[in-house]
Amino acid sequence: MSRPTYTLLAAAAFLVLIGVLTIGAPRAATGQKGGPPVVNAQVVNSQSNPVPVTLQGSAQIDTSSPIPVRDVNNPAQTRVQIAVSRVFGDHEQNSPYSVPAGKRLVIEYVSGLGSIQGGNAQVNGAKVVTTVDGESHAHIFPMNQPVAGDPAKQCLFGQVTRLYADPETQVSIIPNFRGTADQIDVVANMSGYLVDSN
Repeated sequence: MSRPTYTLLAAAAFLVLIGVLTIGAPRAATGQKGGPPVVNAQVVNSQSNPVPVTLQGSAQIDTSSPIPVRDVNNPAQTRVQIAVSRVFGDHEQNSPYSVPAGKRLVIEYVSGLGSIQGGNAQVNGAKVVTTVDGESHAHIFPMNQPVAGDPAKQCLFGQVTRLYADPETQVSIIPNFRGTADQIDVVANMSGYLVDSN
């Protein structure tokens, strides 16, 4: 072969090699056509110097499937306020609350008062009696002492709590006292809710 043929073949081989390298070489990526190249970046800021975030444009809220705003882990709740009372003395009375069939009572707040007529008794608390799984328990709520000179000797109490009572059981109250009296009255008001029992 003549020298010009070798030169021509060498030039052609060189151009093919350049073409292959050009096609196979990585290129800078762009975010949008004609935009600046995309750069992977990691932004690390402290809590005292957070990365500012602002909404661009308008936000749309899809209300076709509303988000629940109550405790979805509990069945439907029916709010209740109940009063129970007990009188010890000549005219004994007991006014308990009966939990409806198929419902469980959850008591969240208890308040009330006790009063003493005659005698030297001192009421120092009220026992709220509830039944769960066939066992009754008395939950004691301390009372303040009556004001000196108060003829009714009234003692008050109130407390946030969490008590349970099973379906078809009774919630009652008993005064916790020492000494003797002609009559001791205790009344409690309770707030909470009923839920379906399983």
